[in-house]
Amino acid sequence: MPIHASPDTRRALGGAGFNDCDSRSLWKDKFVFFDSAFDEAKRVALDLYASKGRGDIMALRNQWSADKAKQERNRTEGRRVNEKDLTNANTALAATAAFVASIPKPILHPRDWLTSLPPQRCGTFQLQTVSRLLVGLANGVLENGGCTLHPLFGFPIIPGAALKAISRDAAAVLGKSKEEIHQNFGGKPGDDDHIRQGDVSFLDAHALLVPDQVDLELDIVTPHFQKYYGGTGNPDARDDEPPIPSVFPAVCVGVAFEFALVIHTQRLDDGKAAESLALAKECLIYGLTQLGVGAKTAAGYGRFATDVAKNVGFRQDLFPPPPRPVLSPEDQVRANWQGKPVNSFNVKYLIDDLALITDESMLATVFDQVIPAPQLTNFRTANPFWAAFLQKGGKPILDRINRQLLRR
Repeated sequence: MPIHASPDTRRALGGAGFNDCDSRSLWKDKFVFFDSAFDEAKRVALDLYASKGRGDIMALRNQWSADKAKQERNRTEGRRVNEKDLTNANTALAATAAFVASIPKPILHPRDWLTSLPPQRCGTFQLQTVSRLLVGLANGVLENGGCTLHPLFGFPIIPGAALKAISRDAAAVLGKSKEEIHQNFGGKPGDDDHIRQGDVSFLDAHALLVPDQVDLELDIVTPHFQKYYGGTGNPDARDDEPPIPSVFPAVCVGVAFEFALVIHTQRLDDGKAAESLALAKECLIYGLTQLGVGAKTAAGYGRFATDVAKNVGFRQDLFPPPPRPVLSPEDQVRANWQGKPVNSFNVKYLIDDLALITDESMLATVFDQVIPAPQLTNFRTANPFWAAFLQKGGKPILDRINRQLLRR
């Protein structure tokens, strides 16, 4: 079984199958499944800790079983056997046999110890993902296949350092003073001569899991120009390279996280501590709902919502399409047909566009610009293009610009 682990770890966890391991974090970070003999090895490795991983592995195994059965049936019936497909199917089925029955599950573990802290010095709140969340994508042994999980209990987490960073950015966007930012979030090199620690500690945010809830799923990105980006060929980025899908794990939409802020210094009285907590919470919520956290935030990932009931689902309002320029009818026709071939099949749409131009002189100008030159020089009813132009309602256009087709 190609799962790489130290001998003592392998012995402690019950041999090659690791049947006693119930930690997704250990599977992700310590037990690296890899087999170069089939292409889906990375996907299977990610399925070992994804919420729906068992079903995905079973679907792949069913596909491989069908491929194997087909080639064996061909051999029995005396038809041509694809030995490569048969070998790949046998290899994949053997490599994934130990993963059929056991996919590690996250262990639920509430963070009850926070209730022992004074309420003026500790605050918790919950937000829910409204787009997929990617944290730690570049970490781990699988390239661009990392996901930050709790090291013991295996549920998704957002490191406190990331939350502090986006809160500090949000504070600047919200116009907080330099003194407020330094007091709550600390200084950083270049701010002043005395770098200080902030008064607020940001704890790791934990996903709140309920039994049978799906929290992780596989996403996909498909590079189309690997040779172009790698500098190994295709200098013009022609679209003739085979696209290669690459899967990576993501936290699903609709997963609630608990965020916790703690005042760790004793120099603030309860009133000042409560003010610092309120400011930090304001900045953190703004950062999570407006700026996003984790990877691919520019593509809409990593957003949360405060009003869960109304905002579950991808928030398109975060990235509205750019406004389209308002064009005059003649410029709109030019834009619609510039560089586009006009023929007897699509000429009906051109006629409809030309009819929108109300000025006859401008109509004549645009007509000469969008009609192909060979058709203008063969301006006869015997030309199939002009026959289709008349049949599809183009005569009023010709009448408005005083053009008459020759009948010879």
